[in-house]
Formats: sequence, structure tokens, C-alpha cells
Amino acid sequence: MGKKVIYITLALGASLLFAPYTNAENSESPQNTTDTSAKNLVSKPIVKNKNSISVPGFGQINMVADQLEQTTRLYNPEQNNCYFKISIVLSDGTVIWKSDFMEPGEKADKITLLKTLPEGTYNDTTIQYDCFSMSKKSSLNNARIKLKLIVKK
Repeated sequence: MGKKVIYITLALGASLLFAPYTNAENSESPQNTTDTSAKNLVSKPIVKNKNSISVPGFGQINMVADQLEQTTRLYNPEQNNCYFKISIVLSDGTVIWKSDFMEPGEKADKITLLKTLPEGTYNDTTIQYDCFSMSKKSSLNNARIKLKLIVKK
């Protein structure tokens, strides 16, 4: 009898442990779902990170060929406690855009490139995040995210 109770307890514990990963509601990535329930419309306080920095990642960005003005989704997450300077760098080292200091929560939805790009796929393009302290704007660290840049007319 004692062994059956242990096995049932272990099976129940394992099912509870893995339930969040097998739930049908969690089968889509968070960026592809929209929850319009009233409970999620209430503003929640932003908890600032004191010992870590959140860096957005991208697998691909799309731009328009032969045009300096572009639309992007680059931002400094609200929970960060540091400034970002974000750069877009081609695989040959050419910097095609660089931001000024971006405060936590600030977005760069519209950017102006330093040079136009012809149509094509630019593999191994890098988004570089340089991080700076809020008090003295001293350098903290950086992160580099490799991605594919697709430029179309």
C-alpha cells in the first residue's frame, strides 16, 4: 500500500510540474496571442530590474529598399534600470543606424538609416545593445543579437 501512495504522489507531482508546458492555451507563443479580458486591461506596476538587464531578441527584421526612413520595433524594456544605445550593424561591420540614449520604456518606431540599402537578404546582421547607468551614463555591458535583415521594395 505504501508504494502505491508514493507512485501516485510522484505521478501527481510530475503532472503538476509539467502541466504549464502541455496546456493547449500555452501552445502559441505569447507574441501571437491577444487576451482582451478585463483583468488584463488593468495597468500593472512595472518592477524595475536591479541586478539584470532585459534585452529584446529578434530573428528577422524587414526594411524597405532604397529608403532612409524605416519602421522598426526596437525598444528598451520598461523594467530595465539603464539606458540603451541600439545599433544595427551589417555583417561587414557597416553601421546603418545608431540611436541616442534610450530610456527604459522608450521605443524607436521610426528610424532614419545612415545609408539606403538595396533589395536583398543580409544574413548575420547584428542588433547591438550598449547599456549605460541611469545616474552617470557610464558603460555597463552590451549584448549582440544576430539576425536576418530582409530588404524589399
